[in-house]
Parts: sequence; C-alpha cells; structure tokens
Amino acid sequence: MRIFDPNRVIIDDSVPASLRDSPEYLSRRRAIERSLQVPDRFDRTCTHETGHVIYFRRAGFTTFEYLGPKIFHDGRQFRYWVAYVSPSQLNGNILYTEELLLGLARGAAAGGVFLEVLLGCSAIDNGSGDDLMSFGMHCGRAQVQWRRPLSVQQRWIRARKEVKLDLENHVITPDEIDRTKAEVISKCFSMTDSG
Repeated sequence: MRIFDPNRVIIDDSVPASLRDSPEYLSRRRAIERSLQVPDRFDRTCTHETGHVIYFRRAGFTTFEYLGPKIFHDGRQFRYWVAYVSPSQLNGNILYTEELLLGLARGAAAGGVFLEVLLGCSAIDNGSGDDLMSFGMHCGRAQVQWRRPLSVQQRWIRARKEVKLDLENHVITPDEIDRTKAEVISKCFSMTDSG
C-alpha cells in the first residue's frame, strides 16, 4: 500500500499554456495545491466525497467515476475541483422515479451534511452549491419526463434532514465512513512514482 504524499499527487491541468499566466488561473491552481497540502482542507474534500459515495450506494448505484484534482477553462472561466465522485450510471438515459430522485437528493446533499456533522463546518462552507445545482439538473429532467413541476428545494431540505438524522443516530458507522474515505483517497489521488 502506497502512503499518500500530497507533493506527488497528479493534477490534471487541461488549461492551455497561453492562459496559464492569468492571475485567475494561478489562484485556482494554488487553491488545488493548498487543498492537497493542508491536512484540514484535504480531510474536508475527502469527507465530502465520502458522503456522496455512501449515499449514492444506498440509492442503488454500484459503479462510480472517481476523478482527482483537475483545472480547466470552460470557455468563459477557470473551473476546478480537488476530487469529484459520481455514479457512472448517471451518464446515460435515466427513467426518473420519485424514489430515484430522493436517492439522488440524499447522495448530492450528503457531502455537505457530512462536513457539517462530522467536521463541524458551517452550512455556508460545506461545498454544497454545485451539488444542489447538479441535483436541480436531475429534477429538471424529471419534470420534462413527468410533464409536471416539482420542488427541488423541498426534496433537498428533506434529503439533508434524513442524512443528518442518519449520522446523528449512527446509522452510518465510523467503519463504513473510514473504509469509504480510504477508497476515495486511493481512487481520486493518483501519485507520481518519484517525489
């Protein structure tokens, strides 16, 4: 087993060389490096992704795409993540059911709730903005399939409450959290062979 070394983590830098002198690029790149170097930040990242994996599994998803640190330019702005985990089954056509949407809501909300409950982060600093947006995208697709409006916010609030109760009532065991976090680290953070 390889020991994690933040200095050897491979960052997928897809930004064209012509844009790498930009202050915005340099700021985003440094944010990734700090998130790998500062133990508390690294733990927050891994805890957040661990929540996603555990709850997406509980929703029935079995295979995942694990992505490590990445920075890119989307044509308008620089974007980045330190780690990103998503069920592979979400990449195809999906027939939405109420049960599936609730599972997706729990899976998306779990990252932020894990940070709040397990690490004491504030609701503002829990990294859930993109997660809510991603869940909202699924709700939008479900609305088209169902041909009726639905409340993203109601489902999101319910999912957050349910995940929080599960953590407070120890439905999710520390062993499950530790095993899943180790899995996230080993699959998201590829390292070079030399330092």
